[in-house]
Amino acid sequence: DVVGQETAISVLKRLALCDEIPCRSIFLKGGWGCGKTTLARIFARALNCEHFKEKGDVCNECEGCKESSAKYSLTYREYDSSVVGNVESVKNLSEELSRPTDKKRLIVFDETHNASKSAQNALLKMVEDGVPNTIFMFASTDDILDTLKSRSICLEITPIPLTLLTEHIIKVAEGEGIAITPQDAQQIAVKSKGHVRDAMSLLTQYALVGSESLSTAYRTFGNFI
Repeated sequence: DVVGQETAISVLKRLALCDEIPCRSIFLKGGWGCGKTTLARIFARALNCEHFKEKGDVCNECEGCKESSAKYSLTYREYDSSVVGNVESVKNLSEELSRPTDKKRLIVFDETHNASKSAQNALLKMVEDGVPNTIFMFASTDDILDTLKSRSICLEITPIPLTLLTEHIIKVAEGEGIAITPQDAQQIAVKSKGHVRDAMSLLTQYALVGSESLSTAYRTFGNFI
């Protein structure tokens, strides 16, 4: 699930509904833990989901969805730019990705700003040359090379509003059997400053503390906050 991000979801849905590859690259920019990687993984499923056009969402059950979620998927690849962020690694990937595929494929470079300038220029060349049936997605908490950004559809991923995040915390807590009051859920939302991943971490800590107050939880787990 993705919390909030209505604009990004709307654009990605429209792109997924296209019969052909609608663009060569997408840039998701925003703070940590707000849904960039989750959006990428759902978008990859949507590109090949057999029921997406009729349902307006991924089914998670068809062969296209399952293949995208497989460990060694041919339609979804995710790379950490801090690991493959040098020019030689990108050139090696270019050779690997040049192999043809009859399915739509999404290649994600996470934290692209960590890649060297020469590596980002190599990524730019891949985007400009194009790879059949392939979309590149750059997800980053910071800016990337201007020329690379100019070739991409740019979507801003924003922190989640307090009310929406509080509702999500309560929903998750109910699903996990965690007893929590609306006031405590709101405190967690405030403390996480709109970052869903931080909110889920705090909710886990809250569940471990049990009946003790949130202030005690913050003192106990202060080094994680």
